[in-house]
Amino acid sequence: MRVEEVSETPSNRPESSEQRRIVLAFYLSEEPILSRVEYSGSRLLSTNQVEKLVEEKKLSPGLGKPADPAALRGIALAIRSALNELGHPEASVQALRQSHENGTVNVRFKIADGPHLPVRQVRFEGDSGVSQDLLRAQMQSIAPWKPLASLRSKNAYTAAAFEQDRQRILTFYQDHGYPEARVGSARVDKVTERSRKWFPFPRHATKTGLALSIPVQAGPLYRLAAIEAAPALEQALEKQHRKPLPLPVPSRDHVFSQQEVDKLRRLYSV
Repeated sequence: MRVEEVSETPSNRPESSEQRRIVLAFYLSEEPILSRVEYSGSRLLSTNQVEKLVEEKKLSPGLGKPADPAALRGIALAIRSALNELGHPEASVQALRQSHENGTVNVRFKIADGPHLPVRQVRFEGDSGVSQDLLRAQMQSIAPWKPLASLRSKNAYTAAAFEQDRQRILTFYQDHGYPEARVGSARVDKVTERSRKWFPFPRHATKTGLALSIPVQAGPLYRLAAIEAAPALEQALEKQHRKPLPLPVPSRDHVFSQQEVDKLRRLYSV
């Protein structure tokens, strides 16, 4: 789109009464017809696997239709995300176009798997308030310490997987006396670890992977001193149940729990 400002003087008006107008010029370009799609370069994903992935994501390219750049970017992103979930965070996918004189285009997705970089370390930084083992126990999506973690893709880092675990850690804090806790975004670093292998002969080996550093601030620990109902709620409950409905009395060492508060809210809102 191009915006132009033009000046004109009406024929029935003096020259001093010049008018200014804006002209919007739209330029439309027609995309070539998509005639062929190929996938190459990956050692982890075969062509059949990629085609199945694209079909499951409902991103199948429309052969015989105009090549939609947004749709092609969506296919590239889906392939890269699949490789990320296999422990290849540096994977890349390029959509290479080959145009023809008859108005058609072939697209080849050039896939680079990148190195295998599984998560090898997870640590928490800051005032955690609780042990690191307790916080690690809340992580379900990224958990390289779990049995068969590599086969279950639990040693692969993706932003979506970390966000799920971040919410789990935050929920744990809020249900165990830390309603003001904060859990930040993970810092991802490459690390190299040394290990000893015994087959076919004893030797030292190095393993490269990722280390996640998760910033946390637990904040103050809150205990639940009392549970009180507003006068309007007391009247509504007494009217509904025809007798006063007692509220639970927390013990002396009872810590605040957002989950318990939500349960009480649902119970007394019925």
